[in-house]
Amino acid sequence: MNIQMFLASRMLDSSYLTFVICLSAGTCLAQITPPAQLAQTGQGGCYFGECPDTTPKEVPSSPYPAEPPPETETTSPTGLGQLYVRNACDETVRVAIRFKGTNNAWHTGIWTLDGNGSGFLRSGGSRVRSRNKVFYYWAESMDSDRTWSGTNSDARDRTYTLEGEARRFRFKRLSRDEDGDWNLQLKCRD
Repeated sequence: MNIQMFLASRMLDSSYLTFVICLSAGTCLAQITPPAQLAQTGQGGCYFGECPDTTPKEVPSSPYPAEPPPETETTSPTGLGQLYVRNACDETVRVAIRFKGTNNAWHTGIWTLDGNGSGFLRSGGSRVRSRNKVFYYWAESMDSDRTWSGTNSDARDRTYTLEGEARRFRFKRLSRDEDGDWNLQLKCRD
C-alpha cells in the first residue's frame, strides 16, 4: 500500500495531511489543491514521486550537422576570389548557393541563370567574394522537374532551410581559374 492510499484510507484531518504532503515534497505543493481532494482523486501520488514521466521526448536530429564541415579551407588571408557560375544546361535555372563571405560568416543567396548563361554572382550590388573553396548549392530548373541537390548518403552535403523548406545542399570544393576566381558549373547531365 502506498502512502497516498494509506492517508486516503485513514480519514486524517487536512492539517495533518498537508503536513505530510509538505514534508514529502520538500515544498508545500498542497497549497494548490486541497489535501482531501488530492487523497480522493488519486492526484496526491505526484507529490510523493509517483508521477508518470512527463519529460519531453527528445526530437531526433539530423545525422549531419547544419553548418559546414571543418574542411572549409582557405587559400590565403588575401586570396579573395569572386564566384562565377556557368549554367551548362539549356534550361533556365534557379540556384541557391551557400558561401562563406568576406566577413567569415556563412550566407545563402538565390540567383536565376538563363539556359547556357553564365556570369559573376552579385549580392547587395557587389560581386560575391570568398576566400573559402567550400561551397554548397541547390538548384532547380524553371522549365522541368530537374533539380541539383545533395544526398543523405554523402556526409559532406548539408540540409538548410530555403524559402521555408528544408533542402539538401550539395557540397562542392571549387578550384580557382587563372584570375583567382571560383567557378561552379551546373550540367544537365551530372
